[in-house]
Amino acid sequence: MPGWKRNKPSRAFTLLEVMVAVAVLAIALTAIFRLQGQSASMCSRAKFETTAPLLANWKMAQFMTANEGDLSSGSGDFGDDYPEYAWKCEVDEVSSVVLQDSSKRLRKISLTVSWGDNTYNYQIRAYRLVTW
Repeated sequence: MPGWKRNKPSRAFTLLEVMVAVAVLAIALTAIFRLQGQSASMCSRAKFETTAPLLANWKMAQFMTANEGDLSSGSGDFGDDYPEYAWKCEVDEVSSVVLQDSSKRLRKISLTVSWGDNTYNYQIRAYRLVTW
């Protein structure tokens, strides 16, 4: 239209630019929050993976040094020092064609250490010769 002057270009952001910036920010924040959740999960897993083998070896040492009459299956926890950690032990006789009668004196000790609601489990196994 004649007589209208062109204004100087505006230095403000347009609505489209603001919407794109908010969308990019939303995508970035979603990724960051997901990574934070994974980090917390990995931290819990790392804690279990370092603590459970130590507890399992400690408990297995108790079974390996126990009197032969006390060697039986059972379960329990590790007390107030390690809350939410529990153990379960199964003691079974071993049958072997190769060992024949000697296998009657061999015991298989399977120990499972769990944490939480059995979310994480760590298992070890040992064999013990009883002398009776």
